[in-house]
Amino acid sequence: MEVFVKPLINGISDHDTQLLVMENALAPTQELTSNSIRDFNEHSINDFLIQLSMENWEDVFAGNNINIIFNKFLDTYLKIFNACFKKNTIPCRNKTLG
Repeated sequence: MEVFVKPLINGISDHDTQLLVMENALAPTQELTSNSIRDFNEHSINDFLIQLSMENWEDVFAGNNINIIFNKFLDTYLKIFNACFKKNTIPCRNKTLG
């Protein structure tokens, strides 16, 4: 197996991305028995928007520390997101990859 690193100019900032290239590498096969999906439908989207609009955002944005404010926002947002768009487990058709 040959491994090398090369720069990848992303054009986003003055920092280039480092790309790790592995040639002739063998990836192990993995057995998948199920997959999780979320149901986004008109009812769940409307429920999500209503719950977001009813949230008391003053508590979330109170404070001076941007990291704490962001974490409070993300926790509140994800709580509502996960409640409105529940994960459903479905069986996979193909049991092996490779």
